[in-house]
Amino acid sequence: MKNSTYNHTLTTKVKMFILICLYAGLSMPGTSLAQQSKEYSIRAIVKDSISNTPLAIVTVNLRDISQRIVFSEITKDDGSFQFTKLGLESYIVTVSSVGYQSKSLLVKPPLSLIDRNLGTLFLVRTSKALDEVTVRAERALVKQEIDGLSYNVQSDADSKTLNLLDMLRKVPLVSMNGDDEIQLKGNSNFKILLNGRTSSLLSNNLSEALRSMTANNIAKIEVITTPPAKYDSEGLGGIINIVTIRKTEDGYNGSTRMAYSDLYGPSASGSVNVKNGKFGISVNGGGSIRRRLGSELEFKRQQNIPFYSDAQQSRDDFSSGDGRFVNLELSYEIDSLNLVAGTASFNSNHTKQDNYSAIIILGQSALVDQSYRLNSQLNFNTKGNDISLNYQHGFRNFKDRLLTASYKFNNSSVDRDNFVETLEQFNYDQSDFKQDNISVARETTLQLDYVHPLRSVNVEAGAKIILRGNESDFEYQQFSESEQIFKIDNSKSDNFDYNQNIFALYNSWQLTFNRFSLKAGLRLERTTIDANFISSGSSLKKNYTNLIPSIALQQKFKNNSSINLGYTQRIQRPGISLLNPFIDQSNPIFYSYGNPNLLPVLNHNFELGYSRYSKGSINLGLSYSFAKNTIQQIVTIGPDSIGRGISQNIGRNANIGANISLSYPVTQKFSVSLSGRGSYVFLKGRVDNKSYGNEGVLGYGNANLAYRFEKDWRVSVAFSSFSPSVTLQGQTNAYYYSSVGVTKELFKKKLTVSGSVSNPLEKFRSAINHLNTPTFDQTLNYQTYYRRFDVSLNYTFGKLKTAIKKNKRSIRNDDLL
Repeated sequence: MKNSTYNHTLTTKVKMFILICLYAGLSMPGTSLAQQSKEYSIRAIVKDSISNTPLAIVTVNLRDISQRIVFSEITKDDGSFQFTKLGLESYIVTVSSVGYQSKSLLVKPPLSLIDRNLGTLFLVRTSKALDEVTVRAERALVKQEIDGLSYNVQSDADSKTLNLLDMLRKVPLVSMNGDDEIQLKGNSNFKILLNGRTSSLLSNNLSEALRSMTANNIAKIEVITTPPAKYDSEGLGGIINIVTIRKTEDGYNGSTRMAYSDLYGPSASGSVNVKNGKFGISVNGGGSIRRRLGSELEFKRQQNIPFYSDAQQSRDDFSSGDGRFVNLELSYEIDSLNLVAGTASFNSNHTKQDNYSAIIILGQSALVDQSYRLNSQLNFNTKGNDISLNYQHGFRNFKDRLLTASYKFNNSSVDRDNFVETLEQFNYDQSDFKQDNISVARETTLQLDYVHPLRSVNVEAGAKIILRGNESDFEYQQFSESEQIFKIDNSKSDNFDYNQNIFALYNSWQLTFNRFSLKAGLRLERTTIDANFISSGSSLKKNYTNLIPSIALQQKFKNNSSINLGYTQRIQRPGISLLNPFIDQSNPIFYSYGNPNLLPVLNHNFELGYSRYSKGSINLGLSYSFAKNTIQQIVTIGPDSIGRGISQNIGRNANIGANISLSYPVTQKFSVSLSGRGSYVFLKGRVDNKSYGNEGVLGYGNANLAYRFEKDWRVSVAFSSFSPSVTLQGQTNAYYYSSVGVTKELFKKKLTVSGSVSNPLEKFRSAINHLNTPTFDQTLNYQTYYRRFDVSLNYTFGKLKTAIKKNKRSIRNDDLL
């Protein structure tokens, strides 16, 4: 269908982009107001002593004379590291990496009191690998950053065997419910990025996508709870950024993984990295064939005035499907100051499900008023592709000053069709029907970023334009008994055209004094909305402007601990999944649909944290958030006694919580990590002119234990427990998750064989959602297979040395839910 609004007046928008860029340029500082400081910095480059190639992701610890760790860093792609704003005292620099002999240097303050350049530090290879537990003690799993925390996946031995979804279960502040739906700080409204960029692979069916990706190709997982101004403002809970690792000398390296689950089916994935001089390429992809075992659903509802009750029992024997994805990244170093990089990706998923239901409705006399059976078939297809191009320019006399220009286009589609057959009808005259909904989302992005470091201040500024076009074409066909054909019902069919454009400017500043850091910034966003119901001829136009502040403070101490404080505002800007007015009528007693009239929600977030790491690590945190006009999923009963689920801007909420994470190597073979969060939530809102309120405790806890035996055998045990969740009209039940895994490494640790069982004591899980309102009570009990067995083979090949270059700045469309 045509999307005229999406393509119109592009010239005008480009002009506006140029004006934004000029404004951003005017906000840049011109010259450094440096002045003599009683502080100094330590820097160096780490290289292999034989090949003379830089070594990335090497651990560098800075200790005081008493051998206490003061700071810890990891070398960059070019092998460099730097410690800044050090007091006037001597330090010990220790450099260590698996497969190399450690190197330690005593460093005294330079006479200039400005900079101490250690030059090139060469590490010597050793025929005997370093003790792994010792290295893990030096490289903490969790590191506190000024605006969040990061989880070092490469320091976790489970990264060789787990898929990315199961690895996320171990990350602090991240939890997963029984249906593998991810939450950040107990909030399902967050943004997830891949290497700092949005991806269509992660926009549809997130859990399935992460389940097909391997964890051994991941460097770290960043949890950003106080996102700085350079990030788009969407995501109430914050941002999860998955950072992959691509290292190779001239030549190639890669990995492959094959796995089988009795609950999800077989899957395979792999990655290859190739580098030849200035040119680098990374390819990773995977696929799966799914045949999930069946589920059962029991639905009961009772309306008080007038009295009636209905009950539904449904089951599906199995759901089948398949999925695949391919990601390609290219880079070319024009010279030492100019880099061009590009990405391209494709993904698709298909799911088919057959469902059988029996429905009974009782009237005021408690006798059967209606009964019938439904056989329904659901086909669900998603496709997505992305392409981006990034250019990065450095400055000859200012190594850390960067200018980046980026372009990105992505397109994704969702095709959903239902066929519902009605059988054994009693007092029910609904005939068979079909529903089809095709929704498409297109996005074009232009972005400029500039980084200008000063002596004590790092300045970032930029401009961005996002042009979004969304379409939803839905059709309802009713079977005509007289003509024996399906005929389109125009009253239940329509074309929905939704266009959203965002124009943004940002400016952020990070100041560092000794061990104190301050990062503050402002982001200005102008949003325009133009929506049209093409078939009915109605339209919707809205414009709004948001000025989003963010501030984060960090105080580091000599005992390798720190205190963090942060505040920011975040926006929940509804996406096409919440706005789409398509009415899903596959269940005749309960309809669900989106709301094109939804408004954005502004949330206020406060964070306070404490962290310390030496042999182990501990992170503690307090948070408070509140919002008005929140988007709440509500259920109402219409005059036709049909339940309807829709999202509306009707609520207020407040959430105060605390979190803890702890990792500790008890012995050289036994390690423990614990994490958890508890919070108290308050919800208020009005539904059908009636006031609703609910409150309660939310929380979860995770425990992971691992023991390494002789001859490269390893056993791990995990357990998670989750409290009931609270909604405006009711709550869900509590549940737990457990797993036991065994791993064996072969062929000099290049081949890893693993097996695991999840939820060995619980074959089925019942997810119960209970609503209690003045007019009706409703209980939904969804029972699924919960116990599962998994086996996997992981094989790595090639050498890992210098890294493929990639842009330090790129497009991050992290604003949309």
